[in-house]
Amino acid sequence: MGEEVLLRVDNLTKAFGGVVAVNRCSLSIAPRRIYGLIGPNGSGKTTLFDLITGIQRPDSGEVYFRGERLTHLKPYQIARRGISRTFQIIRVFPEMTALENLLVVAPRNGAAARGPAPWSCSSLSTCCRCATSTPATSPTGSRSFWSSCAPSCSSPSSSCSTSRPPG
Repeated sequence: MGEEVLLRVDNLTKAFGGVVAVNRCSLSIAPRRIYGLIGPNGSGKTTLFDLITGIQRPDSGEVYFRGERLTHLKPYQIARRGISRTFQIIRVFPEMTALENLLVVAPRNGAAARGPAPWSCSSLSTCCRCATSTPATSPTGSRSFWSSCAPSCSSPSSSCSTSRPPG
């Protein structure tokens, strides 16, 4: 029997006019592993993340997460299932603390359709111990802090980042 698959991409294709950004891309991601996606500028890395997270719709192909087809879902529905991403330009609410900014992206307990629910973030204590009093615009509230912290908070099972790692 093969290894468990957390995320599966089958033959994703996306073209913009006559330029094919992603051409029949297929991959499988196993849980509890770290993967990297490398390539030159313009090779389709960000477009692939956009397709997986629902920001863009593929021209063809499918995305599955934990066996569920995601291709037809909206970005917020995909995020609620456990896939999130950061963008290369991080924007915060400067009048809020780091913790308050993280709570904006944190999943809520229960389905949103059931109305207001308490916020939760299972990885907050390990990822952002200083977040309770740190202003979002402080050095700790910098781009590297948000690039590493926000995706872990919003989706502890799977997060994608197109930013370079801090350091």
